Amino acid sequence: MHSSNFCKVIYSFSVLLLQCNFLLAQNFFGQEDSVIDIPCNSNSFYGASANNIRELQINGQNIVDLGIITTAPFPSILAMAYANDFMNGSTNRTFYSSVVAPAAIIKFTGTSWVTVATDSLIYANAGGYGDYLYFQHISPVGQVNDQCISRLLPNGVLQKIFTDTSLTFTVADLEVDSAGNVYFLRGPFISNTTELTVIDSSGNVINSYIADSTFNTLSFLYGMFFMNNKLYLAHGIIPPVIRPLIITGNSVSLGASIALPNVTSYKDMDNCYQQPNISSGTASVPNNELSIKCYPNPFTRETTINAITTSAIDNVRVFSVHGQQAKFDISIQNSTIKILNHDSPSGVYFVRIQFENKSESYTKIVVSNDH
Repeated sequence: MHSSNFCKVIYSFSVLLLQCNFLLAQNFFGQEDSVIDIPCNSNSFYGASANNIRELQINGQNIVDLGIITTAPFPSILAMAYANDFMNGSTNRTFYSSVVAPAAIIKFTGTSWVTVATDSLIYANAGGYGDYLYFQHISPVGQVNDQCISRLLPNGVLQKIFTDTSLTFTVADLEVDSAGNVYFLRGPFISNTTELTVIDSSGNVINSYIADSTFNTLSFLYGMFFMNNKLYLAHGIIPPVIRPLIITGNSVSLGASIALPNVTSYKDMDNCYQQPNISSGTASVPNNELSIKCYPNPFTRETTINAITTSAIDNVRVFSVHGQQAKFDISIQNSTIKILNHDSPSGVYFVRIQFENKSESYTKIVVSNDH
């Protein structure tokens, strides 16, 4: 699809919402009760279609439509992200979206949609994981490029973290890993993708990959999501497909297409479960080749991880939820990893295990101050 047509699609969504005279509940800004937890099923991801959020499931090379999870009381879901109810300090998971008139961020409580933040900008795309939630603003056709990515903070503020306009967002979506890093595609103009950019939760570029010629002939690009340690891109109207992004060294290419159920068209996508930081460009250990067990967890002083795989462990590092390396004493003996905590504060941490075959995997540990 040409860039002008792409932007017309985005613009048509906006006009549709502007005309619907949508009335939200009053602004709660995180003061409402916690949401009903929407569980994450194996191999599942989500697609926004019209005013529905549908659950999709990958079975080998087939994708099955498991049906509608929720129907919003307005004509079109403009953006969709799956994240914790972090504005209430809750780990319950739900969907977030945006509306145009008035420009606002909304959240699904399990029974209704409520406003949680307002802003002067229209955010057409979203991505989240855990307590990390980001929204992408794309400039309308014919206007000065003021594109940006903003993070929604627990106090209801949308904080701009990325404002670089030297390149244009070429995919109407972004994706987030478990460390809060954001993945998105850019290029000189919408139909010309030249790189995959990765930023941290503060907006610093931590990696970029040169897009090869497999990106040159793509039609309408509308979705990104993680699934089984791979980043996927969704494109095409009819037939709609997804394709994995394959990172090799400093370049990225697209793998073979997998057809989406041709029962509807989609506008946005997101995944629902823990995903590692793939910005190093290394592959992940397939689930059926790796067994990770951690005990005790939560722990105060020491925990043991058994990582049984066909490849020897090369190194282990521990990161905070903000992606910063944390100070723990780590010892490795064969497939056993011992982690000793001296003075790291209580909370959630991610352990990155790298193997000699250049693959890697992540597991979560929790430090408790209980004695």
